[in-house]
Amino acid sequence: MGTNYYLHKNKCPHCGKADEILNIGKSSGGWCFSLHVTDTIRSLDDWKEEWQNGIILDEYDSEISQEDMLGIITVRSWASKRPMTPEELDRNHAFYGPNGLLRHRIEAGHCIGHGDGTWDLITGEFS
Repeated sequence: MGTNYYLHKNKCPHCGKADEILNIGKSSGGWCFSLHVTDTIRSLDDWKEEWQNGIILDEYDSEISQEDMLGIITVRSWASKRPMTPEELDRNHAFYGPNGLLRHRIEAGHCIGHGDGTWDLITGEFS
């Protein structure tokens, strides 16, 4: 189970409609944060700049402060009760990364890199 986070730009205070909604990424238990990157947003620093131009909401429409969003991305750990087998890691295209978290393998069309901490740079669509 995971939670997606979105940046709502120019959200109308009356009707709630935003001019633009960008997927920031997804937090999934036991994994490094999947930070969504695009042609123009390539890093966590790029996202922090973008956050100045809107409000952050999770997929349940709860507002998230910029400080809390940064913590969700950068302050992560996992204490697994049972480590994955090599076969499970391979099936999930993963390996163990920082703080007991699973990290995505770098693969064209999905993970294009790893952040300096507990996040991976992920392209494509998020579910």
